[in-house]
Amino acid sequence: METHNSDSHLIWNLPHQRNPFFTGREEVLTHLYNSLKTDHTAALIQPQGLSGLGGIGKTQTAIEYAYRYQHDYQAVLWARADSEEILFSDFIFIAHVLDLPEKDEADQRRIVEAVVRWLRSHTSWLFVLDNIEDLTVAASFIPLASRGHVLLTTRARALGGVAGRIEVEKMTPEIGALLLLRRAGFLSTHDLLDMVSKSDSNDAMSISRLVDGLPLALDQAGAYIKETGCSLSDYITL
Repeated sequence: METHNSDSHLIWNLPHQRNPFFTGREEVLTHLYNSLKTDHTAALIQPQGLSGLGGIGKTQTAIEYAYRYQHDYQAVLWARADSEEILFSDFIFIAHVLDLPEKDEADQRRIVEAVVRWLRSHTSWLFVLDNIEDLTVAASFIPLASRGHVLLTTRARALGGVAGRIEVEKMTPEIGALLLLRRAGFLSTHDLLDMVSKSDSNDAMSISRLVDGLPLALDQAGAYIKETGCSLSDYITL
């Protein structure tokens, strides 16, 4: 995991670059922003969870949120939550990013406790726990009763009161077509659907329906079309 960010005053350890093809999800981002920000006067802020199917774009939405609102924070931290082992590894990395005295402790749990303690004693931070497979395993890594913003991504539908749940749904055919056409190079990142021919627009929407509105599949389809020079109608035949 690398640290990189243009703002040297911001503590930052996101392992992902911003996605230039990120499309849609404005309602989700607004809901998430309002859920975290409307509580800013409260002593404690409830974590929020982006929930949905695999490939639906939960991680990409969390990345976009972090980049879009980075200037609201003094620290933006990221941990992969696929398993307890990976969580320990990323918390150790975060302890080094924060330069905590406990960062080289032999007992990993003491390092986790030190990171959680830092989060509880500071404000103006965003902490993303990405791809939580098991909430019971992740629970001890989630800094509850804190004054920063905790964002979870998970396929779980029941968040057990740990976080408010924000559903990330399949893309509509129109938004999916827009993502596909931008990824395939038919449109620039700011162009809209009416800037391609009606046939290309219809074919792109057909592909969006064929892959069931899953952003990951649309991204892969767009990359394939761009790399091979395949037409949209030929891709539908494939």
